[in-house]
Amino acid sequence: MPKNLSDVIQELTWLEYIVTKLETGLWRVQGIDGELPIGEWATPDEVINFYSALDNLEGKLSYLAMHWRGVGAQELVKQYHKVVQELWDLGWRGTTLLPDSELPDRLMPRYFISYWINRKQEHNEKHNQ
Repeated sequence: MPKNLSDVIQELTWLEYIVTKLETGLWRVQGIDGELPIGEWATPDEVINFYSALDNLEGKLSYLAMHWRGVGAQELVKQYHKVVQELWDLGWRGTTLLPDSELPDRLMPRYFISYWINRKQEHNEKHNQ
């Protein structure tokens, strides 16, 4: 979990986010796909809190996926979907989700799979022109 704003900026840079410090002391955080739900302008604490919440939810996905591999229970899939929906509602699209934190494609939420299929098609179309 990030401890200070410079850790967050380093993390954001790795995740291809643009972070700009304004003269007012606020930060503008913009993702590849547009503004993040913490708002266009955020204080350092808001940025840190937002990314800490994302980290915690991603950790839950990892935990649920690991346990599903052990027992394969449908209840774990339901819990996993609930956490993905929470993240999705925050603007998260799974760019930082590690393969070990995923369920098999057939068990992932349909909107998640559809989103990534569309992203891949858009990427291919853009680069094949």
